[in-house]
Amino acid sequence: PEIIRMILESERQWCGHCRMEVNAKDPQSLPFTEYGLNTFMMVMILRFKAHCSFLTVTKVIEISFGLKLSKSDISNLLKAAAKYLGSKYERLKQSVRDGEVMYVDETGWQVKGQSAWMWIMTTETTEKEAGVTVYVAAESRGKGIAQDMYGDSQAKCMTDGYASYTNTIPRDRHCFCWAHVLRFAFEETIHDQKDSVSIFLRDELVSIYHIKKNHPEYSKQELEEVLTKEFDTLLNSKSDEPSFNNIQARVREQKPGLILSLLETDSGTNNLAERELRPLVVSRKVSFGSYTYTGMDTTAICASVIQTL
Repeated sequence: PEIIRMILESERQWCGHCRMEVNAKDPQSLPFTEYGLNTFMMVMILRFKAHCSFLTVTKVIEISFGLKLSKSDISNLLKAAAKYLGSKYERLKQSVRDGEVMYVDETGWQVKGQSAWMWIMTTETTEKEAGVTVYVAAESRGKGIAQDMYGDSQAKCMTDGYASYTNTIPRDRHCFCWAHVLRFAFEETIHDQKDSVSIFLRDELVSIYHIKKNHPEYSKQELEEVLTKEFDTLLNSKSDEPSFNNIQARVREQKPGLILSLLETDSGTNNLAERELRPLVVSRKVSFGSYTYTGMDTTAICASVIQTL
């Protein structure tokens, strides 16, 4: 079928009184660019869902629609979009803070070859409301970033146990990821004999994790009582095996958060944050990060809006 392109022209004038440029805009045009909504959305989708490089975006749009854009056009369009969407981005942040459970994680990034970090804060989709995903660009992995993300939130916070979170978020709101604890237990016992006490401890942890799934009839209070009892039994055990003591020390430290994660979330893991972070990991591998910190911020803002949509 023939592709129909529509080019809208508008006259620009200069107001001698208020010293401002004045021009009329068609309802189909966007307030921050001369390109239309369809062009803008195609650029956003190709960049942040298809993970295309700027060059690939220009080629796809030229081949598909006959519209010739340069890499600078794409960069300027996204930079203007990030500025225009800034207030929406802040509202998305607050929406995550207002949720019941905030899932957080972080991954490495590159800015002109220098190390940086891309953080994530996200919520689950429920029957009442859609999930929200927000990426946060940062130069460091320090606790100040986690503190800024959490803000004045009262939400439970699901983490992998990284110190930046544990030193920032109130202890009674910590949900610790079971996937990370169980992986730690398996890594600690990889060289142990099958009949060792450490293997028994590891398998008991797996059994505790499955209590919620195996007993859907439990109320939240009943589940908490059962989990607490099982953990107390596990932590009262003793052994001279180093792997046993390493696992037990981590479980003792994270016990309240491990229980809370099963009480407050469906899976008891931080898998949601890792899944939502995956698109930016793929993008980083394609583009090798960003050329500037402004470009990194642009990626965080635009990708947050697209991923949430």
